[in-house]
Amino acid sequence: VYTQHLDSVRVIDSTVNAPVQIITYTDSVNNPGVGVDTMTVWPAYYTNYLYTAQGVAYDSTLVTPDSTLNEHYNNWYTKFPQVIRYELARFITPYGNQLSLGSGFTWTFDVSDYRTLLADSVHLNAGNWQELLDVKFLLIKGIPPRDPVAVKNLWNGGFDYGNPADSINHLAAINFSTGINGGTSRWKSRITGHGMDTPNNCSEFCAKTHYFKVNGVQQFSKSVWRDNCDVNPLYPQGGTWVYSRANWCPGAEVWTYDWELTPYAPPGSTVSLSHGVDPYTHTGGWDYFQIEDQLVTYGPPNFTLDAAVEDILSPSTDQMWQRMNPVCTNPTIKIKNTGSTPLTSLDITYGLVGGTLSIYHWTGNLKFTETATVTLGTFAWAAGASNFTATVSNPNGGTDQYASNNTKLSHFTYPQVMPSQFVIVLKTNNFPQDNAYTLKDDAGNTIASRNGMAANTIYNDTLNLANGCYTFELTDNAAGNGGGGGDGLSWWANTAQGAGYLHFNKVVPNVTFRNFGPDFGAKIYQQFTVGLTNGISDYIFTDKAKLNVYPNPTDGHVYINIDLAVRKDGQVEIFDMLGKKVYNYEFKNLTAESIEADLSHLQKGVYTVTLRSGDEFISKKLILQ
Repeated sequence: VYTQHLDSVRVIDSTVNAPVQIITYTDSVNNPGVGVDTMTVWPAYYTNYLYTAQGVAYDSTLVTPDSTLNEHYNNWYTKFPQVIRYELARFITPYGNQLSLGSGFTWTFDVSDYRTLLADSVHLNAGNWQELLDVKFLLIKGIPPRDPVAVKNLWNGGFDYGNPADSINHLAAINFSTGINGGTSRWKSRITGHGMDTPNNCSEFCAKTHYFKVNGVQQFSKSVWRDNCDVNPLYPQGGTWVYSRANWCPGAEVWTYDWELTPYAPPGSTVSLSHGVDPYTHTGGWDYFQIEDQLVTYGPPNFTLDAAVEDILSPSTDQMWQRMNPVCTNPTIKIKNTGSTPLTSLDITYGLVGGTLSIYHWTGNLKFTETATVTLGTFAWAAGASNFTATVSNPNGGTDQYASNNTKLSHFTYPQVMPSQFVIVLKTNNFPQDNAYTLKDDAGNTIASRNGMAANTIYNDTLNLANGCYTFELTDNAAGNGGGGGDGLSWWANTAQGAGYLHFNKVVPNVTFRNFGPDFGAKIYQQFTVGLTNGISDYIFTDKAKLNVYPNPTDGHVYINIDLAVRKDGQVEIFDMLGKKVYNYEFKNLTAESIEADLSHLQKGVYTVTLRSGDEFISKKLILQ
């Protein structure tokens, strides 16, 4: 044991008796680089070597020590203070197979409750071993609804769910004392289920209810389940990304459950908190819930009558809401009651900056800090606009006490401009009962629809539309794929459904100008305009060439989708591992195309699919199995 590991303690002709904690800073296997019980990591004979005062071994003879040195833990904690870990947020890494994030994907979290922790010098860590992470903190100047005072960890860790004794031992009740002078408090709980045991595939694929008790009385409960993975904005992914899971989706944020404790924990009182789960015992395998429960205490509310625009979901360029964008009607915003008085009514003024604004009158009942998602009506068109605005006013018919949180702006991206005549081309797969589509105008009237279709059939519906804003939606309600969730028109994990596709085609000539990918999960949602333009009239949704190859892996039958920014000539080629060309398809003056290729005559293995068009080149790996 080297002297410097024990600071100024001199070790001569001595051994260190286990157990003891020694801090080292080297990286070899025999000298661990973190503070651990080193007696369980280093070879046993390390404790018997003889060392000089300078920490140099002068022989390796095993001898009987004439003195014993034991670590003084008080001294150790003085030199190396205890580190307390707080989880600020949790997100799930996406499945990476066949996934390209380009310049990256941004998740946004509100960490205002952790304001007291984010000061001076802090150490930030993310448990991720795949992609590089870039973390930024955006500070909002002004007065919060209430001032955070402190954060306390309650229960933290992975708790064996299938073993009832483990939950009892680790989720025992915790007492805390509330503040005085009108202090308020909140119980935060972040839970995800993992493992696939028998008999119920817990905890990942079983919805179980968690119970939150105050002084032994259940005040809150929540079924820990996330059933919207199939509308994840980050798609398509490899892996089983569409399956519903225990409060997590690959490539998405984990929901935090916020429970307002103030009504049950008045200032100046001591209360007991306990976290319980539906009783359950597994018969095999493993399971656990990863639980992070925290108590946040605050000062009193800063306002009695106040409302805020929390977020603009559409129109928006925020990647978390890209499934809902772009739009030309029915924008969606999130409002919040930031005053202590329940919020029952509100005026919302909204529209394009530079255009005529509209007013929406909202009614409801929101308690302090509660939020509501509001879908607004139509809004006036304004060519050349680049921003959308939403402002709240007249809460409960009174005067809003804090104007700085009343207005938000979002960047406005114009939806696609379509020709008045085009064809919806839909090819069904083996399960057409899963799919249906509707096309509606901005008043909500259905212009066209399809359901009750036959299997493996191509439907061509020609549209002749008046000027205006339209919403197209194709849904997939498949639920028989083991984990729940829609699985599109084609998905690698459900080869039994076959493959379908959806295109928008011109009438003359009959060419594809919009090619929707088949691996879309639960729905395709697309707003577009006819005759409403910002001065740029084209029918392409992308500014760069795109190549999509599916299903991948394939048993031989493969679809190749091409999307180009402008009309070009080009070719699609497929090469084997030796560089031999095994497939070639040339196209001229196209912006989009869908190709069906039969490769079943080729040997199993890895192939490369390439798209060449002008100065653009894209390649994708294809597995033939």
